[in-house]
Amino acid sequence: KLGDADDDVASGDLPGTGYPLGYTTPVNVLVDFLGGEITNSTDEGRAMLQLVHDVAPGADLAFHTAIGGQANFANGIIELAKAESDVIVDDIIYFAEPMFQDGIIAQAVDEVVADGAAYFSSAGNNGRDSYESAFNPSGAVSTNFGEFHDFDPSAGVDIFQSITVPVGAQFIVSFQWDSPFFSVSGGAGSPNDLDIFLLDESGTNILASSAFNNIGNDPVEVFGFVNDGSFGTDHFILAISNSDGPNPDFL
Repeated sequence: KLGDADDDVASGDLPGTGYPLGYTTPVNVLVDFLGGEITNSTDEGRAMLQLVHDVAPGADLAFHTAIGGQANFANGIIELAKAESDVIVDDIIYFAEPMFQDGIIAQAVDEVVADGAAYFSSAGNNGRDSYESAFNPSGAVSTNFGEFHDFDPSAGVDIFQSITVPVGAQFIVSFQWDSPFFSVSGGAGSPNDLDIFLLDESGTNILASSAFNNIGNDPVEVFGFVNDGSFGTDHFILAISNSDGPNPDFL
């Protein structure tokens, strides 16, 4: 139950003072999430601690929230290792984490693993909801949007990718390509500027998009969409364009 950690101790779900079976060392809470910009905290981290306690009831437990940005996430990994955590687990993702190089979170993981910790992260929750491809120039060029990516792997050309979003469903697109992240590497950043669009079933109206200027910055575009039922369909279209700069190799 949200916010009732003391009850978890009394029921034997977490160790601590008053634990009925002798495991009285409380969870070492380094930094907890106390609200702020996300008001619907679900105590998911505490649920993970309950699972660890079920598997290894004699283990000392520590916790550091990963909410609060990538820097806080990375710092939490380092702090957990400093607190002598031998096994560190997370199930958090930031949609702007680099896919093609190690960002600050992955670098923190590498650091603690090099010092002897075992690190495990959730993987596969959205493993089948993904797409990867070389960038295929379509020859379809728009003055406003640049050249579109060709989704058709054959000799034909198709700049639209059909997707299904059921009524009431939502999804978040994290779109990246193989250019350097300025926020990670410094230097020149991304040499190109790609954009991604969600269109209606006819392909004529843009319903959602991400079209930041990526040149000199990070090669990532993120947007969310909810099919609230007002569109009268669950069929939509994705399109990707290179609005400026050289074509990337891989999406």
